[in-house]
Amino acid sequence: MITTQCKRCRRLRQKLFLKGERCFTQKCAMIRKPYPPGFKSKRRFGSLSEYGRQLVEKQKIKALYGLSERQLKNYFQKAILKKSQQSPAEVLLALLEGRMDSTIFNLGWSSSKRQARQIVNHGLISANGKTVKIPSQQVKIEDVLRIKKIKSYLFKDLDQRLKTKRPPSWLVSDKDGVSAKVIKLPQAGELEVNVDMPLIIEYFSK
Repeated sequence: MITTQCKRCRRLRQKLFLKGERCFTQKCAMIRKPYPPGFKSKRRFGSLSEYGRQLVEKQKIKALYGLSERQLKNYFQKAILKKSQQSPAEVLLALLEGRMDSTIFNLGWSSSKRQARQIVNHGLISANGKTVKIPSQQVKIEDVLRIKKIKSYLFKDLDQRLKTKRPPSWLVSDKDGVSAKVIKLPQAGELEVNVDMPLIIEYFSK
């Protein structure tokens, strides 16, 4: 079944792994239908203008992190105003990766960022002993995160995910995988996101 998330990947010309484990199988829509959705679905992708490229990259980042236009614009404003030796594009990416839902995904506690948002919304995660229910909450150095309700159906494949997912350098997970500590904030140079961040900065700078 081709879902809205699958059509979004096809429209944006890139596999964004929005469906979690399904994206790694032959059921992935980008494998089955590697062309844009629509009435003339088998048409080839055309070339894009500079503005078109900026728009596609902006739509990619919105899809990857589940953001609205206003939310992404607010992150852009924070990246521009934040005093840092890094470029605004690097600061923007670090802010997005520092979200609670992104952190949950990076720890392997969810199969996708969409599921990570669901986990946080359900109050299944605590930070420093307090329940977290805001996916956009920024993690801080020394934060201790823990899965509160390991028996939830959202963690039914947790053991398998933990075997294949290695946390990034700014996160340290315990042996059983149900708690972790933030030892530093994410840095853009350590992040692997297949999006042209400078194009997004250019888009919002107009």
